[in-house]
Amino acid sequence: MAVLCHGTAGAQWLDLDGFMQEQIVTGWWSPQERFLVLQHLDAHGAPHVKEEAWSIEGLSNPSAAQLMASSQWLKLVAESKHSASNGSGGLRAEIRGGWKDEWSHSIRIRNGGKWGIRRESGDGNDQLNEWSGFLTGPPKPHGWKFLIGGHRLGWGNRLNVEEESLFAGLDDPVFAIPVTYAFAPAWGRTEWIPRNGLAVAHQSARQEHILSVSERGRDCALLVHSTTSGWGWVTRWREDTGVGLGGFWNWKHGWTQGILEASWGAEGWAMNTSWQTTPSRFMERHVRAVFRVNREAELTEVQVVTGGQWMDDMSRWRVRWRGEWSPVSHHSPLVFQVRRTLRRDAFWEVRWKSSQTSFEASNTPLRRLEIRFRTAWERVRSDVRIAPFARIDALGGWAYTIKYQADRAMLALSVAAWDMPLTGISYYPDLALNGVIYRPMSGLGNRVTASLRFRPTPAVKIHLLATKSSAPSAVLRGSDMLTLGYAQTGVHVSVQLQL
Repeated sequence: MAVLCHGTAGAQWLDLDGFMQEQIVTGWWSPQERFLVLQHLDAHGAPHVKEEAWSIEGLSNPSAAQLMASSQWLKLVAESKHSASNGSGGLRAEIRGGWKDEWSHSIRIRNGGKWGIRRESGDGNDQLNEWSGFLTGPPKPHGWKFLIGGHRLGWGNRLNVEEESLFAGLDDPVFAIPVTYAFAPAWGRTEWIPRNGLAVAHQSARQEHILSVSERGRDCALLVHSTTSGWGWVTRWREDTGVGLGGFWNWKHGWTQGILEASWGAEGWAMNTSWQTTPSRFMERHVRAVFRVNREAELTEVQVVTGGQWMDDMSRWRVRWRGEWSPVSHHSPLVFQVRRTLRRDAFWEVRWKSSQTSFEASNTPLRRLEIRFRTAWERVRSDVRIAPFARIDALGGWAYTIKYQADRAMLALSVAAWDMPLTGISYYPDLALNGVIYRPMSGLGNRVTASLRFRPTPAVKIHLLATKSSAPSAVLRGSDMLTLGYAQTGVHVSVQLQL
């Protein structure tokens, strides 16, 4: 059972978050762009006009255009005109529960981006009960701010200090120059929190200084960043690896931008450079090169990525491509995507991924074709996803979702089945209490999910969710994404109150 009490319209962001998660998994958005939009909503509340998407710093032009045209964003704009309290302040409390091997629950209390506390129950095996949270101080005079608890850092090209954002390991062809920021709160399971401790930042007219102390002083990082010239240097000390040094420089001129970072540490040195140009809002090209030298393993890693995208002036056609090469990689992928928008919330899309070399355990190069088709009528929306494999022993996977919107209720059904090789994981959207969740398809499996949302009054929403799934392998159970209370077979109930 889950009970949600929201003091603001923040619950309405779940549908928008589901839309952004879908763009990330399908390769049209970067994980950081989702974070930037949620951060903007946390700070400013629901948008008043659709063009507010252009004001989100760091959001790429194609993603801003796609956000501005989405029905979820337009719905927030419409609702903000009828609500006098659409700010980001207010208390949100949530209790989630689910039955798997035993009863598990998650308790979360949060006040906008100011403070939050969260308790995750164990699963009865190796996972124990865990507490996490954060507290941010109000802006102090002369540019001081601080955070206590879980946090992540967004410094340079993320060489010396990793960001470890959600979706970072997904198979997607998207590209965007990383945005430099001081710190952001993080909470959840221990493996979901990059750093846990104290973060302090001071910003003047020309420079920014940030100190982060994590793991009770066993991991310290310091950033000095020039806000006018774009240069910065990073120092990090860890008890197990010693001192690491790095410097970066990001620049922007017109429609062209880039970032260069080099770092040195106990394992060796590394360099990461990215360059991106957008001659217009409808075209983008990029190049990224990564060099790493590991002295202990006597290994030199080289990776080169190039690609781009194109849209027509009406945003009906969108094409994206990427090529990746590395001499030490088992397979260097080639990715091509094309999407044709039919009307709002309706499109078809084809994605092809291949490799230049064969996987070491097979004489067949890795190839994957994904086909998506979404239709939308007045009250019915359907989504089809097919990932066929031209192999006798692994035919592929498919998923189908249909939703019916009545006056105060929405019925939804999701069905998926797959027979995939272990080296060819694909993802499909599944129904969930928080809007949408993405499940991996690998090996042999199937899943059926039924959902009913009912809103008796504007302030109350009831959500019933029933699932029936085959038992996954231990690998898939360990890599399950995004949620703690995921039951293979069970019933979930959510009552949401907006006060």
